[in-house]
Amino acid sequence: MSRAFRAAPRRAKLRQMDWDTAEEIKRHLNVVSEGLRSEIRTVAEGLQGFREEVAAEFKTVREENAEVKAMIRVAFGEIDFVVDRTTTVKR
Repeated sequence: MSRAFRAAPRRAKLRQMDWDTAEEIKRHLNVVSEGLRSEIRTVAEGLQGFREEVAAEFKTVREENAEVKAMIRVAFGEIDFVVDRTTTVKR
């Protein structure tokens, strides 16, 4: 018997084993990729919630800032009035 003839069943077995191994690897990668998709989705949802919280907080800060600016304008208006009155009286 020639060496090639004796090696033929071994090659066929090796090819089949490679096919089975490839299928097993594919199944494993599918499971892993589904897990990753789920984790990515969870992170994306958490990020969206975080963005909404930051936007709401930023809006609150803007409103408070506008109130402070208005108070400063009123305070400086009163100071200007007092200064104007003082300078008018002294003349």
